[in-house]
Amino acid sequence: DYSRFHNGKARDGLTVDCTGHEGHQIAAQMKLYVRPRCLPIFFDPAINSYQVQCINFYQMMFLGAVKMVFHLDTCKGMGHELTNHPFLLDCVDSTISFALGLISSRLAKYSVERTMRLEACVWLE
Repeated sequence: DYSRFHNGKARDGLTVDCTGHEGHQIAAQMKLYVRPRCLPIFFDPAINSYQVQCINFYQMMFLGAVKMVFHLDTCKGMGHELTNHPFLLDCVDSTISFALGLISSRLAKYSVERTMRLEACVWLE
């Protein structure tokens, strides 16, 4: 259900600081967007099939992407357009790796191993 993104709802709670180092700020913000969704219950293979784990991951990254677009749009509106596409792609790669690492560490607290493979996640690029 993508209705939660209509009418700027994904913009709610979005804080954008365009006073310098916008690239580094968006790289950090992207990780903050996905961090709350890296909950073990979404990725525990005892509860979720591999397909459901992948869907949960894709939806988490989709929400992060929507927030990233709003972040970039807000920066552009403030006169600070981010146009370094290779850097933005590196931010996405870094966020994927960060999310997988965080999921793994949170599952490890419960002696559960992550079954979702990096290869299943990087096709998003």
